[in-house]
Amino acid sequence: MYAAPLTRDTGSMCSRSRRVSWAAVRAGATAVVLMLAACAGVPSQEMSDARRALDAAREVHAQQHARASYERAASALEVAAQALGAGRYEDARQQAEAARKEAILSRELATRVAEVVSAIDAVRAAGGPWQGAEGLLREAEATSRAGDTARAVQIAARALTLLR
Repeated sequence: MYAAPLTRDTGSMCSRSRRVSWAAVRAGATAVVLMLAACAGVPSQEMSDARRALDAAREVHAQQHARASYERAASALEVAAQALGAGRYEDARQQAEAARKEAILSRELATRVAEVVSAIDAVRAAGGPWQGAEGLLREAEATSRAGDTARAVQIAARALTLLR
């Protein structure tokens, strides 16, 4: 049986210190590897979130009121599904996230457009000025077709403000 010396050896303290450092490095490296492995896993939650966001957009008739944005979201989700099927999980994750974001914007735009159309009808029936809001609505639709749905939402909101 080995008995440790009773005297304090500075060399052994130094190597003990190094052992602790290497243990910390190994623990850190293990944590990083585990995090990367989690990222590389199947993006089930991202796909589910994107599908739910697209369903929510469909419920407010985004195919009609925010067609270009809705189609971009649906297309991104389809690309995500293809990437998932091919085992390209990171591509699938990125596309699903893009689909979710665009579907959320599509829902916002469709909601605003429906509100503007309703407000235009009410103002027109009351004999008030509605042409400016209609022009902004056309601008919002063109902006969405050009790919800037967030700006289109802002333009539609301005049209609604103009009618109030």
